[in-house]
Amino acid sequence: MLCFMPCNPATGLRFNKIPPLIHAGFFSLNYGFGYDISCDTYKVVVLLNEPLDQRVCKTMVHCIGESCWREILSIPDSPIDFRHSNGLFVGGCVNWLARQLVIISLDMRQETYRLLSLPEGISELPRAQI
Repeated sequence: MLCFMPCNPATGLRFNKIPPLIHAGFFSLNYGFGYDISCDTYKVVVLLNEPLDQRVCKTMVHCIGESCWREILSIPDSPIDFRHSNGLFVGGCVNWLARQLVIISLDMRQETYRLLSLPEGISELPRAQI
């Protein structure tokens, strides 16, 4: 079971506790937090991964203010290793850096993924990502 309680330390604003995410089996997970301007809400995104090959098998989303998690279409079926990468919110998308030297970007409004190339000149991950 996984629990989140988002807050904004700059304003002291605390959101209501998000319902626990119950997931069966031995998954590793990665998460992200972002804002959907189209419906004026914050969202928590959790990627549940197969433990051995790191294949993302489920993507769960919770909109702050709702009472449940929902599953959305997951990343296209390819083994992408997110072992040490949680999502960062930039430009309306939550972005994860994968060991395969790609960025997986989830659009918060459309809840769809894009694969992005790393900027030119980057050919390896920082040692902290290995």
